[in-house]
Amino acid sequence: MACVPRPSPVPTLLRLLSSHTSFSAAAHAALLKSCSLSSPVPIAATALLTAYANAGLPSAASRLFDEMPARDAVAWNALLACLVCHACPGAAAAAFRGMAASGLPPTSATLCTLLKACGLVEDAMRVFVLTKCPKDAALHNALLSGCVENGWFSDAFSMLRRQIELNGISLTSALTACAATANLAYGMQVHCKALRSGFDSDTIICNALIDMYAKCGRATAARIVFDRMATRNVVSWSSMIDAYGRHGHGVDALDLFKLMEKAAPMVLPNAITFLAVLSACGHSGLVDEAQSMLHLMKSKYGIDPQPEHYACLIDMLGRTGRIDEAWDLYCSLTAS
Repeated sequence: MACVPRPSPVPTLLRLLSSHTSFSAAAHAALLKSCSLSSPVPIAATALLTAYANAGLPSAASRLFDEMPARDAVAWNALLACLVCHACPGAAAAAFRGMAASGLPPTSATLCTLLKACGLVEDAMRVFVLTKCPKDAALHNALLSGCVENGWFSDAFSMLRRQIELNGISLTSALTACAATANLAYGMQVHCKALRSGFDSDTIICNALIDMYAKCGRATAARIVFDRMATRNVVSWSSMIDAYGRHGHGVDALDLFKLMEKAAPMVLPNAITFLAVLSACGHSGLVDEAQSMLHLMKSKYGIDPQPEHYACLIDMLGRTGRIDEAWDLYCSLTAS
């Protein structure tokens, strides 16, 4: 009777690693025994490296990478992702330089990974300019988002001027940059572009518009966007309440919160919503209303106030001369 060859355990191990990263060490031993880690095609080694990274073991992932006999772009990108994920920007920069020195051209995945690392935006910009990989919308959006998240607003605006076709992601990034720089003129242009492109009913973009108008001093414009929204989520309500609060319209913020409680379909407030309400009360001196909100937060919605919620109330009590109440609240918190 002919002997039937036993199937290789490697595919099973790789599937196991993708969902059970805690088995990384055992899988490592099995892959060593099967000689899979010495293959010139580093599929198994890359999968194990990713598993070590997901298991919170960046040192083990780096050692495995150093021992790999062959490395392709996927392996380099996996190492970069591991180092960025575990807040090792210096090591990530060194790995990127090592990838370039090895002769492998960076890919779009390389660029996206570099953008997630604080301080590596300049490297990512250089990759974007020099790389020969196709520069599709996803790549443009990744670079634009990275510039905005790292505060490179002038570069973000420069990219937007060159980017002919804007989609939902790029419009949201543009509005975030406008909000951060209080650039109302450009924000209004982006709003017009969103209207022409049919994004006026997109909840995420409308939320970004509310935030942009609020931070540019246009609470009324923010409310117009809010009222025209087809669907509002908790971010929409919280952003509009915060918009009223930052401009000293505490009563309007409270009225909007009451509307939120009656809204259909129902949208439940969260801790951020209550922080916005308390902040609005603070800017308008509505101390009693703030105390009621803090009680409502616990009694009706079961949300435990965090230090920032109590800080708002203590600050309000102090500003209105109710020093004893502020001190008693502080002492009760420190005692508990």
